[in-house]
Order: sequence, then structure tokens, then C-alpha cells
Amino acid sequence: MRKVIFTSLLLVAVVLVGTVGTMPYFETRLNYAMPVFRALNFGTLLDQVIGIHTGEEILTGTVAMDSSTFDVTALRITGHMGYINGTFYDFPDTTKALTGTTHDVDNKKWASFRVVIAADSTVTVTKSASTYSTEALAIAAVPAVTANNIDLGYFTIYGGTGSNTFDATTDTLAASIYEGRTVTYYLTTNYFLDLEAN
Repeated sequence: MRKVIFTSLLLVAVVLVGTVGTMPYFETRLNYAMPVFRALNFGTLLDQVIGIHTGEEILTGTVAMDSSTFDVTALRITGHMGYINGTFYDFPDTTKALTGTTHDVDNKKWASFRVVIAADSTVTVTKSASTYSTEALAIAAVPAVTANNIDLGYFTIYGGTGSNTFDATTDTLAASIYEGRTVTYYLTTNYFLDLEAN
């Protein structure tokens, strides 16, 4: 049923893309045209369908991140699906080790880390340009999503209290407090409907 809806929306998208250059107008008008459209956020949904048609990178289902069961210093990413340049990809569970020095966080400082995945399943973790005195400042500085990659979300790390720091080579990525360090995950939630669901 969802595939039928998706196909119908895609046809509408093709027509609109062929006649109109800017979509925010249609997104806003559709979201507020009727109560049912507003409840379904239909305009935003259509905008995402058009994004697939025009080759944008879109996540099509939930994804989770935490520390790997086998190596707590590595990032574990659950299987997920998405579109890159109009092509559908089904990514399996994977892990990504952080890099010492590059991903370290100073004592009593916060940093944010953007997580993206490319068509070849390469996961890239990019640290904020600096470290910050509060988590809010670190989140405001979270790196942008790189081209031709799907955004999976980001996480923040607090380097630690006392004399502790976060060493990406040896310290856990578990979402808990350890020696004053914290790791908090902020996953992408504005994903498109799961097209493979029954």
C-alpha cells in the first residue's frame, strides 16, 4: 500500500518539478490547505518525494547509534535504508572506529560529531571545528552534512571532569557517564516513510 502511495506522490512530484522551480511554496500551501494534509504533514512528505526524484539524500527509516558490543570504543550503527542521488540503498549493521587525536575531546569541554554514510557504505564521523564550554554551543557547531551522503544524526561528547579527557582510541562510546565523560546521541528523525514496510 505504501508503495502505491509513494508511486502516486512521485507522479505528482514529477508534474510539479516540471512546472515549478521552488518547492517551499507548495510545501507550505499543502500543509495548511486542509486539516488532513496538515495532520499528515503532506506537503513535507511530497517535498521529500520530490527530493528523491531530483537526487537528494534521504533516510527512509529509523536508525540507531551506540557503542559496539564487541568494541565499546567503536560506533555501532544499525541497518537502515535511504536514497542517494535517486538510487535506493539498504545498508546493513556496521561499526565505525573513531580516530585517536582527531576525535579526542579536551578536559571539561564539549564536542559534536556528525555521522553520515555514502553509497559504498563508508561511514564518516566529523568532529566540530573546536571544543566548547557547553553542549548547546557544541550542538550549534555540529558539522554540515557532506554531499552525496545520508545524514544519520550526530552525537556529543563531554571530555570529562577532574583531569579526565576523552581519548578516542581507548574510551567507551557507551551513552553513560564514565569518569565524568558523557556521550549523547541525537539521531535523524525527519526520515521519509519506510518504503519497504508491508
